[in-house]
Parts: sequence; structure tokens; C-alpha cells
Amino acid sequence: MWSDKSVSCQSLLISGLIALWPLNSIAGLTDFIDIASFSSTATTLNTYTFNQFNNDIQISSSPLNFDSFSVSIEGVDESNISNLLDAAPFVNGPFDIDASTYLFLKTRPATKIIFDFDYPTYHFGATFRDIQNANVRMEFIVEGQSTMPSASFIQNDIRFYGFYSSEPFSSVELQSKSFLIDGFGMDNLMYSMSPVPLPAGIYLFLSGLVGLGLMRGRNA
Repeated sequence: MWSDKSVSCQSLLISGLIALWPLNSIAGLTDFIDIASFSSTATTLNTYTFNQFNNDIQISSSPLNFDSFSVSIEGVDESNISNLLDAAPFVNGPFDIDASTYLFLKTRPATKIIFDFDYPTYHFGATFRDIQNANVRMEFIVEGQSTMPSASFIQNDIRFYGFYSSEPFSSVELQSKSFLIDGFGMDNLMYSMSPVPLPAGIYLFLSGLVGLGLMRGRNA
């Protein structure tokens, strides 16, 4: 027999945990243009370069998988050289960051680039070349919130841009701003991760908690 007290406590505990978990919450984004300041907000950051790739790889609607994230496009890409992993000798240029393999990306009104992460992520940053050239042409979308680098009037400008989220997110979308087109290079992706997959981890935890409650209820 279950005691009313144990069932009530179990229900309250589970309800409280669900309430605390940020399901469909809107993240607060803080952006950075300095790597040191960006890094200071994280205990551990992963940095991913694309140097191990020696051949060009086209980005498509099928996710291109890397260590713990993937990149894909949504919509119609108007050129087979506008969104790709660009290895030397470079198809596009000059958009490389340090003469090594990099991502050449181009946001269009009908095309967005999507980064999907295998685990909850709080940080996203990278070194970009020629992003927002002379105008604000694109934006990053996270959980319905947008953030964007400022425009640069320096030709072939290489600079860092990143942001921290107050809530975990699983994907970042890069899309056109005001129907403009922006082509740029991206390398040295930096991100933080939690060891518990999103969203399965919380469900497994709650399932275990329910099981424990049931066992205790039977023993009551």
C-alpha cells in the first residue's frame, strides 16, 4: 500500500523539478567581441578547428557531423560553393582565418545555416572573416532570440564574435537580416557542453525518481 504522504511528497518533488527545468524557456543572451571575456564566463570551453579535413565538403540539408555537433542548411542554396567546408586550395577567398580549412558560409533570404549540438550548450563563439561587411546582413537565432555582430567597414576583417546564454540551447541558426546576403569565413568554433544529453537526461532522471518513489510507496 502507498501512503498518501509519500505519494504527495513524490508528486510535489517531481512537479518542482519539472518547473525548474527550462523547457521552452527564453534564454538571455550576452554577446562578446573579445575571446578572453567570452572565455571567462565558462569553466570549460571546447575549441574545434577543421584542420583535419583536406578536401572540400558541401553543406546540405543532410547534417554534416563533427565531434559533438553538426552543420546543415535549410532552404535552397543557390550555389554549390556558397556553403561548404573549404580546404586549400580555397574555392572562396580570401575568407580563410589562418590559411587552414574553414567553413565558408553564406546566409540568404531563402537559406539558413543550422548548428545542432549533441549536448546542452551555453556558449557559442568563433573567429569570423568579413562577416557583416559594411552592413548588418545576418543574425544568430537562439530559442527565438536574436543577436548579431556589428557591421565592419574594414576589408577582410578577421574578428571574434560569441555569446553566452543564461539557459542551455541545442541549436543555433544563422539567417539573413532584412533579406540581405552575407558571405563570410568561420573557424575555431568555441562552445561549452554539459555531460547530460538534451533532453533525454532530465527524463531519465525523472523516470528514476518515479521508480524510486514507487518502490518506497510499496514498502510503506
